[in-house]
Amino acid sequence: MDLFFQTYGKMYDVSSLQLQILDETYEFTKQDLLEIIENPSIDDTITIFKIICRAATTFECMKHGNKKFRGKEKKALVWHMCRRAIIEISGENSEVLELFDRFFDDFIENVIDFAKNNKLVQNLKKRTPCC
Repeated sequence: MDLFFQTYGKMYDVSSLQLQILDETYEFTKQDLLEIIENPSIDDTITIFKIICRAATTFECMKHGNKKFRGKEKKALVWHMCRRAIIEISGENSEVLELFDRFFDDFIENVIDFAKNNKLVQNLKKRTPCC
């Protein structure tokens, strides 16, 4: 993680409660993430995008204390979950991990923008009468 910090200048911190949630959530999401990472027919960039989407969906659907995960908290949890899965399969010095570290922010922002816009479109469809 020190190399990541030196290279990219930031890390995503989580509290001890969030770390516990992350550990528990990782156990039931792990198999899906590992299957994506281990698939040799998927390009590394697409692999990263798919695991970010899977992890983001997991935390989007979860609640803690009757509240959904939001913003920076969800982003940190997604980052840690994806990074953990990549390291478990590919190791700390892998090309996939390096690509993940380089492009995570761009990918997660695009996933968030798409999700927000998709929700907006779905809400508009519900409220707009069709011809």
